[in-house]
Amino acid sequence: MRTLRAVINTAMRLDETITGNPVAALRVPTSNRREVDMLDIPAWWRETEKCTPIRRDLHRAMLLTGARRSSILQVRRDDVDLVKGVIKFRHMKTGGQMLFPMGLQLMLMMAARLETDEPIASPWLWPSPGSAAGHIVEPKEQRRDLPSPHEYRHHARTLLIAAGVTYAESALLLGQRLPGASGGYVHAEHLVEHLRPHAQALEDLVLRAT
Repeated sequence: MRTLRAVINTAMRLDETITGNPVAALRVPTSNRREVDMLDIPAWWRETEKCTPIRRDLHRAMLLTGARRSSILQVRRDDVDLVKGVIKFRHMKTGGQMLFPMGLQLMLMMAARLETDEPIASPWLWPSPGSAAGHIVEPKEQRRDLPSPHEYRHHARTLLIAAGVTYAESALLLGQRLPGASGGYVHAEHLVEHLRPHAQALEDLVLRAT
């Protein structure tokens, strides 16, 4: 019904003979709000230590970037630029690519990850030789009390605000478009260095809590 309503609204703008949208008479239920428990950072950190090193680093990267599942899992080794201190996320819901400014700890973790996995000769940052895709495709741990990728986005957004990051900067770090007409004029790829202190603020908050 939401899709039909949008289609008819678009048609009304193009054809003035369409005078009303019948879907407007219907009550379209909204989705239930996702409930996400507060993250106990010290307990979470200890739980990630129980994972294999690659999955440990993946979980920590998911929190420190707040990246979407498809974005973080499909990062290639050459998408990590240690000189510029950025990770390139190619698979963005909003389209295009995103350059995420790494904090100091995340950069050190990525450097160690690249060095450790170099003998595997995989193009992926999170290689999994047993996977048909060649990389980890299921980051949710079956035997660990760890968040799902989408829950990490909730935690990252909340922690960014707790770290004093403003709404606009926290949204851009999560790869979201800013609302309103002027939001379309904001190009996050031109703001990498402006966003870096805010990414570092999230990282500092997490590390202090551990």
